[in-house]
Amino acid sequence: MTQPSPTKPRIHFSMLRNYQLADLITLANGAAGTASVFATMSYLTTPEQWRIYLALSLLPVALILSCSTLMRPSAGQLASVS
Repeated sequence: MTQPSPTKPRIHFSMLRNYQLADLITLANGAAGTASVFATMSYLTTPEQWRIYLALSLLPVALILSCSTLMRPSAGQLASVS
């Protein structure tokens, strides 16, 4: 009879332990883009100028956050350089 192989214990909240700055920037990028879409939709229901200005000002914020994650090298790229 074969013995069951021992398994590694599950590590809880491992995603929170591996949280990095790039993850925060990615979440901020998604939040800025989503808020821009919601502000545009709210402008369609209530046409107040500040809503469309908010939506249009959040788009460059999302673009900057998106470009900052593209310029940051990943861990694999850093390992191949050294």
